[in-house]
Amino acid sequence: MTQRDRKEGNPADRLLAMFRFAGQECRTGPPRKNSAVFPVEQSVGPPYMHVRQRWSGVQTRTLDKRSSTGREPVFLWNRYMHDLVAISQIDRRVSRIVGPVMDRMGYDLVRLRYGGGRKKTLQIMAERRGGGMELDDCAEISRAVSSVLDVEDLIKEGYTLEVSSPGIDRPLTRLADFETWAGHVARLETAHPLDGRRRFRGTIGKVSGNKIHLETPDGRIELAFELLSSARLVITDELMQVSGEEN
Repeated sequence: MTQRDRKEGNPADRLLAMFRFAGQECRTGPPRKNSAVFPVEQSVGPPYMHVRQRWSGVQTRTLDKRSSTGREPVFLWNRYMHDLVAISQIDRRVSRIVGPVMDRMGYDLVRLRYGGGRKKTLQIMAERRGGGMELDDCAEISRAVSSVLDVEDLIKEGYTLEVSSPGIDRPLTRLADFETWAGHVARLETAHPLDGRRRFRGTIGKVSGNKIHLETPDGRIELAFELLSSARLVITDELMQVSGEEN
């Protein structure tokens, strides 16, 4: 409990009864304010997402009698420092905290972004090793990440925590992702223009060292991984078929 919590009488106790984790259903329609589950009905994008709200340093708790997650020990971890998983300074600081927690739970951190306008959002995209990411997995990660961030108190302001799976048109945030998804179409963007262009689309070819081969309508090009600012798969019939077989 933080000093602010003690002064205010720990308002998390009052907020506790307001939230209930609907772990057995994934509703469709627009998200509701303070909803424990962010419903998604489109097949494009993250199929599962778990959402929590945090106000003034107090993390609200969801009620789930099936499992509970204690506070995780924290240590520095630089596994995600040379990729597109976490880009900004605050993203990297948070990833060094939550990355090891998720790693021990059997999940890979795909992408982490913190930002927004007046209402800040911490977006965590994760996947289970071996596949099979479900809504319950997002909720499990959400509880564990909330606990460790409460201990570290790295983010001082109120924010919304969103945990989701990558979805079919997943982002490619590590060099190994391009090897895994070779043969599929991707959309890449560089941080700075290359021959007057920043956006490229084509079929992923082989990966040579840090160079990504991309078959585009204009011919084959090579892009150094460190020059990329974003990369994402493009939904095609072939990708839909592969994703269906994995699920």
